[in-house]
Amino acid sequence: MKNATPFLASPGGVDPVASSTGLNGATADASVVAHVERLIGGYRDTQMLHAVAALGIPDRLAAAPMTATELATYVNADAGALHRLLRAVSGIGVFREADDGRFEMTPAAHLLRTDAMGSVTGKLLSYGQPWWWGAWQHLLDCVKTGRSAFDLQHGQTLFQFLGDRPDAAAAFHANMASMTAAMAPLIADAIALKPGECIADIGGGRGVLMAAMLNRHPGTRGIIVEQRDVLDIARRHLEEAGLADRCEVREGDIFGTVSCQADVFLLKEVIHDWNDEQAVQVLRNCRRAMHQGDRLVLAERLVGSTNEPSEAALIDIVMLVMTGGMERTEQQYRALLNAAQFEHVDTVPTGAGLALLVATAC
Repeated sequence: MKNATPFLASPGGVDPVASSTGLNGATADASVVAHVERLIGGYRDTQMLHAVAALGIPDRLAAAPMTATELATYVNADAGALHRLLRAVSGIGVFREADDGRFEMTPAAHLLRTDAMGSVTGKLLSYGQPWWWGAWQHLLDCVKTGRSAFDLQHGQTLFQFLGDRPDAAAAFHANMASMTAAMAPLIADAIALKPGECIADIGGGRGVLMAAMLNRHPGTRGIIVEQRDVLDIARRHLEEAGLADRCEVREGDIFGTVSCQADVFLLKEVIHDWNDEQAVQVLRNCRRAMHQGDRLVLAERLVGSTNEPSEAALIDIVMLVMTGGMERTEQQYRALLNAAQFEHVDTVPTGAGLALLVATAC
């Protein structure tokens, strides 16, 4: 087999020498050089994988291995350019080129199938889009000014942009739904609900998480509060899951009136989209709809204080660039909760990369 390099193990197309001499005369370890070169070239991986996903190549190759020439007729691509793309992504472990020139699937490639459990296709179809990708060129200006790089690129917020662009909104919401689907069973397991209780998912999207919660907790009821353009999709999802009789779907706005009554209010990755002032406003709007003693659950990533690899710290930069929001420490979330008249009572890990910050309405 050709190009059987482990996924993402290649040093980014750079052949590192045994050592590299820095400006101070010190010799850098070859593995460090390769690692840094790999980081610098990461933009190439995103765009190559986006092209592969946008062309639907993983779904085609999952059915049968093909040469680039054979595949080009199905995906309407130039055979020569397509071969070069497939050869490059085979070098980073996505696909494998056999001795007969046909390209085959690898475990990494299966994650790019649209029908795969844990598929990342939705993420690629968002991250490779010009409207998403272009904002990142303003990261330096964003760091200098504190403004959202997306605002600097497009002259409007991400959510305003999505409201004006149904195509972009469809890609964005599909990505959110696929990520939620992977997390939903773990979050549902971690949330404590009693039979007869009602949980309101504020900003509940297409209802993926709500379906998981209602299936996990028999005898409970649900309410999804969302913007108008998502409501019909949520209703269809609940109907297909056989849960429409246990869940109400209603229109609402986190910056307006949150009009519903429930024992538990859930906000999954809502607060991290906003700065502190906006976050407190959202929490206060929820508090107005709640009775004293009702529970609030925030499902968010928590930023730690170590130098270990941190997904929360990386997503924090996504928030800086795309929304002007932020990931926070547990202490920072406690301060927001206190400002909105909630008392933090517990933090529950989920195993899904998120923690549940449980609070009661004071």
